[in-house]
Amino acid sequence: MDNLIFQVHIKQWDKAQRSADEVEARARIPDRYRIAARPQYRVLNKDCVVDQHGDDIATNIYPKGRLKTALLADGSVVLDRFHIAENSDGKTQLS
Repeated sequence: MDNLIFQVHIKQWDKAQRSADEVEARARIPDRYRIAARPQYRVLNKDCVVDQHGDDIATNIYPKGRLKTALLADGSVVLDRFHIAENSDGKTQLS
């Protein structure tokens, strides 16, 4: 079975956080994680996992976290600013 996996890392820091210790702390943040999430969507006849890490916690400004996802009527999905759809060859396309 085919799966679509989107692992998103959100790193944000203040401009004032430029000390050597702060730069080193950011460098130690992993750039990939083990996928523990279960598929949340069915997109283009594939199970889809959106695995978010970092500054993605819910706040009063972002009650569902920063990453916006939407499942469209044609079966494609919008993941923040990216549109994942099937092209004319039947292959998954990111635009």
